[in-house]
Formats: sequence, structure tokens, C-alpha cells
Amino acid sequence: MRQFFLIAFFLCFSTKIFGQVPSVENESPTTLIIQPKIGYSFSKTTFNIAGNERGTSPNILSELIWDPTNQIDLGADIRLAHRSFYLRTSLSVNSTFMGNVADTDYDGDNRTLAYNQSHHSNHKGWGYSLCLQPGYFWVRNSTLSLATYLSVDYSMKQLYLLNDKNWTASHPNYISNLNSYYKYRFPSYGLGINLSYNLSTQWTMEVDMEGYRANYNAYGHWNLRDLFEQPKSYEHQGIGTRLLSSLGLYYVLSTRTAVGLSYTFNHYSIQDGKDFAYTTTQGVLRTKLNDANESKHSFLLNLRYYLPLR
Repeated sequence: MRQFFLIAFFLCFSTKIFGQVPSVENESPTTLIIQPKIGYSFSKTTFNIAGNERGTSPNILSELIWDPTNQIDLGADIRLAHRSFYLRTSLSVNSTFMGNVADTDYDGDNRTLAYNQSHHSNHKGWGYSLCLQPGYFWVRNSTLSLATYLSVDYSMKQLYLLNDKNWTASHPNYISNLNSYYKYRFPSYGLGINLSYNLSTQWTMEVDMEGYRANYNAYGHWNLRDLFEQPKSYEHQGIGTRLLSSLGLYYVLSTRTAVGLSYTFNHYSIQDGKDFAYTTTQGVLRTKLNDANESKHSFLLNLRYYLPLR
């Protein structure tokens, strides 16, 4: 975070030295920006639970790791800048086309005495994220804009455990009718900062950094074993944090359009949550959700359309 503010200070200082560069975005007091986007992302998602609510017997009983999950991402951002008022809303949808998942159970502490290990495919699934961000421009001129904002984000994702696409019923690891999944919902509330800097009349750099406090709710549909109820086999609850950083570079095509590439890193982490397993023979079993986390890297192609509102 300190490095980010140093960059912002340098850019502010450089505008005084090198003069003003024309800006498509800030030429009008009120500008609407419409930005569709498409790209590719890959992520690693994990969770593990203990043997009981105290986090013992053993301290890690079961662990799921989806790594990697490969997805196609589609979405759009709409941004309104009115003098010092900043407002952005965005919607992104992703579809999984390829991935792996490992399921491991342990009898000993610290991932020892593994007694059940299975590997599956994660070649379908989907998710979305919807975000609203009202804020304030501290700086907005022909070279530089700097805004801070509140952010409300709602995310959902569904991850699967499946037989490999190429497996037939004769494969030794094939499980009949396997269609298990894990689905999480993640409402988040936080703060962010947006920095946009015109490197020249043709090139613009943009940086976003956001931090969130979040509520985590998830459940699993588990038909690997008859032990669990269907369709809701277990639930997870917890409170955690989420961090997002993004870097984009845009090239001006005309007075009203620009095209760009962006990279986004998104990470969430849940610690000390609750796990409720719904079994057919023992009822509800309560254990500790040690942690759940995800790291996602996204690479997007963006098309911007600037519409001055006078």
C-alpha cells in the first residue's frame, strides 16, 4: 500500500513538471464510460476442516483443492464521472471449461496418515460478481485522476468434482453418476482507490486497489458417498477478508474510443469458520472450518467508449 501511494505522489508531481496531456475522459465535467470486457482467468480454491468444533482429532480431517480452475470471463463496467463525483458499477460472469480437483482425508494431525485420496475433473461450473462503487475525485484534470470509493460486491461461484471427460465406465477411477459441487456466496463491503494517468496523448495507465470485509456462506452437494444428505450435504460459514488489485494499459483509437489490456489479482481468505455436515445416519455433525481461500488471476481485453454529457 505504501508503494502505491509513492507511485501516486510521483505521478502528481510529474504533471507539474511535464505539463498537461489531453484526456478523452476528463475533457467534459460529466463523462459516461461504457466498457465491455472479455478474457481468461485461472484460480486456486481450497478449504479444509478439522475433526471437531475445537479444531482437533485431527486438526485437518478433510481438504479440497481446486487447482487450477480455468475460466472464460465476460463482463462490462459502467463509470460516471461528474465533476468530483465518481460512480462505477460492474458485472462479470465466468464459465469454467477445464480444471482439476483433489480430495484428501487424514487420520493424523498436520496432513499426516492420509487414508483417502481422489483426483477428479472440474470442467464445468460458473460464477458471477456484481459491484457498486460510489466515490469522490481528489484530483481530476487532463493528465491525472485520483478517486477513492466505497465498494459493495456480491460474488458467487460453483466448482465441481466430476469424472474426466475422457473416462468411460470401465475406467478404474470412474464413479457412476458423479456430479458433486461446491457453491459459495461472498457478499463483501470495503474501500478502494482508482488512479488513472495519461502517459501520452495515446496511452493511459490505470491502477485499482481494493480491500474488503466479507461474509462467507457455502454449501456442498456431495454424491461421492451415501453418508451425506442430498442435495445439501454440508454448509460453511465464516467471516474473512478480500483483496483486489488491478493494472490496465489503454490505447486511444479515436476521440471517443480506446482499447486496453488489464490484469487483476483477486484473493479472499476465511479463517476459523463453521462446518455443518448433514449425514443420513448421525444427523448434523458440527466441526471447524479451518480456512477457505481463493487466489484468482484474470487477463482481460477491454473496449472503452467515452460519452461526454454536457
